[in-house]
Amino acid sequence: MTRYNELCDYDGAYEPDFGKNMKRMTKIEKAPFYAIVRAPHVLTTLAGLEVNKDYQVLDANDEPIEGLWAVGNCSGNFFGGLYQLMGVAGMGVGRAYLSGRIAAKRICGVAE
Repeated sequence: MTRYNELCDYDGAYEPDFGKNMKRMTKIEKAPFYAIVRAPHVLTTLAGLEVNKDYQVLDANDEPIEGLWAVGNCSGNFFGGLYQLMGVAGMGVGRAYLSGRIAAKRICGVAE
């Protein structure tokens, strides 16, 4: 919580740790805290883990982390900070199927 609150004071459009829009950042300061279910409106991450073309997660030096893969909405930066809310039915599930297939083939040593 301390780091999150520090990020709320960041002077930029997007906070540096996860790329969240600063307009969406609010400090967590006073208990009690509550959570609500937002589904189906929150469907994906907007940043995700950075990956290479084979869906291997990259470290801070853009080098693959051995044995770590990320696919679907948890990978890449596919949406670039803006998520399509209308007119793209199946985009998330289609991406999950395709990226999962590619990663599975790479893990098994199968080339496309």
